[in-house]
Amino acid sequence: MYEARKMWLRENPFAAQAESTETRHFREYFGCPAEVCVVLWNLLVLDDLLPAGAQLQHLLWTLIFLKGYPKTKQFCTLCGGHDKNTVFKWVYAFIQAIPCVESKVVSDLCHCCILPACIR
Repeated sequence: MYEARKMWLRENPFAAQAESTETRHFREYFGCPAEVCVVLWNLLVLDDLLPAGAQLQHLLWTLIFLKGYPKTKQFCTLCGGHDKNTVFKWVYAFIQAIPCVESKVVSDLCHCCILPACIR
């Protein structure tokens, strides 16, 4: 959530709001629950599919892109004002890696015990 709060330009990204508020904001911004993002990140790491030098913020950029396919200038602004070459370098790298773990993300989220019953 820290990385998400930084992207939301929170004055103090370490300070959490109410859990329901942050959960809603995360889904609205990235198109999935934070738990799905964490599972996806961990699977990319475990399967050695994480692009070299990648950071969690790059995965979040990719989720924003996949959620809404924003215009380039708008998208770069959402990604902290980075230039389009930098942003799309990471987005395309993750777009190539994510399908390799797709079946595991769907399977894990349907059968694992890490999520509350209301999300399963």
